[in-house]
Amino acid sequence: MQAGSRGSLKDAQDRLNTVLGGLDTSGIESLTEQLFAFAHLVTGELRIRRALTDTSAESAQKIALLDRLVGDQLGADARSIIDLLITARWSRAVDLAEAADTLAALALLAVAERNGVADEVEDELFRFTCILDGQPALRAALIDPRLPDDRKISVLDSLLAGKAQLPTVRLISEAVLFARGRTLDEALETYAALAAVRREHLAAHVRSAVALSDEQIARLAATLERQHGRPVQLHVEIDPAVIGGLNIQIGDEVVDATITRRLGDARQRFAG
Repeated sequence: MQAGSRGSLKDAQDRLNTVLGGLDTSGIESLTEQLFAFAHLVTGELRIRRALTDTSAESAQKIALLDRLVGDQLGADARSIIDLLITARWSRAVDLAEAADTLAALALLAVAERNGVADEVEDELFRFTCILDGQPALRAALIDPRLPDDRKISVLDSLLAGKAQLPTVRLISEAVLFARGRTLDEALETYAALAAVRREHLAAHVRSAVALSDEQIARLAATLERQHGRPVQLHVEIDPAVIGGLNIQIGDEVVDATITRRLGDARQRFAG
């Protein structure tokens, strides 16, 4: 998002946090579904998305349009947040859909916090991306536009039912069924990053040829925390392809200290 949209999203997040403070878990779950439903609406209907982000239109016009679209289907809490979204300024029309999706995911992650499973949800999202990396056929099925949504949900149920937290399953299902211009991996990474932000730490994807001891994990986390000035949650993936050393990714930053990388650098130097 550009600066203008980021400011509008920040205002909406502040409103969301205020609303969450006055709701019980059931209320937050209802709010989550209403925000996701709005995200689906403005994602799938280009004309509606453009009308709700038209900078030449008055706020009252946009609110009247929303009234015609949803009537009384939205609760007061969801409506207060969505009214703020549609009367805000967005650099691109698509940012409205992204913002609604972000708020819905943050609300769902608040449910995970209330239920004491936030750690598990973040870790399960990471591990599902690892499963996709190891099973190309599964990834192909989940992103195949010819496979009906109910079949995709059936595949996810067979994989995750009883094995993952409900917020995890909900976010993965959202990533699979509503790409919003993202790849499946990008959608999952976005939700995992939101989980980290919600819990006020950075998430580090660490690839290692061998399992790391608790002491090694603690030492690496402490080192990364000193470097970045924030707590860091490590998600460690055992990957024999790295041969030795570590590959560490935090957001867009990648530190590749693997033997594989060093061998590749050496080959390039000799070839040069």
